Amino acid sequence: MRIIILMTDVELIRRALKNPDDYALIVERFEKPLIRFAKSLSRLSHEDAEDLIQQVFLKAYDHLNDFDPELKLSTWLFSIARNEVIDFWRRQKARPKQNELDEAQLDQILHEESTASEDMDKKLKSQHVQKLLDLLQPNYREVLYLHYFEEKSYDEIADIIKSPPGTVAALISRAKKAFMELAQRTGDDKLLTFLR
Repeated sequence: MRIIILMTDVELIRRALKNPDDYALIVERFEKPLIRFAKSLSRLSHEDAEDLIQQVFLKAYDHLNDFDPELKLSTWLFSIARNEVIDFWRRQKARPKQNELDEAQLDQILHEESTASEDMDKKLKSQHVQKLLDLLQPNYREVLYLHYFEEKSYDEIADIIKSPPGTVAALISRAKKAFMELAQRTGDDKLLTFLR
C-alpha cells in the first residue's frame, strides 16, 4: 500500500500503460472514494455503486492515453464517475420507473446535472448533518460533498462539474449559507462547525 501513496498520478498512468496489471494500483487508490461519491450522488446501494464504479474504471482504462497530466488523476476519475451517474439516471428515466426517486426528483437531478447525497457514508459524523444536507438543493449538496468530504479544491470541483471556478465559489458560498440557515432553524447550531 505504501508504494501507491508514494507514486504520482503520472507515474501511476505510465505504469498502467506499460503493464496493464499495474492498473490495479489506480483502482486500489481510488475505488473507495469513488464508490462513496457514486453512492452520495446516485442513491444506489453499495453493490450497485460498486458496479457503476467498475464501469468508470473500465472507461478510464480505455482512455488512459487521453489523460491530461495537467489534471489530477482523482479529478479526472471523479468527472468520469459523475458522468456515469448522470448517464445511469438518464437510462433509468427511459425505463419504467423502478427506483425510489419520484419523477420530479429525477427530473431535477437530470436537469441540473448535479445530484444529491442521501447517505454521506461513514465520513458523516452525525445523522443530523446528513438530514440537513438532504434538505439542500442537489447542486449545493454536490459541491459541499466534494469540498468538505472529498477535500477537493475549487478548481478540481470546477473540472468535475464542468463549471468555472467562480461559479463553484458562488455555489459553495450559497450552499454554506443555506446549510447554516437550516442548522439555525432546526436548532442544530452545533452543526455549524461542519463548515469550518
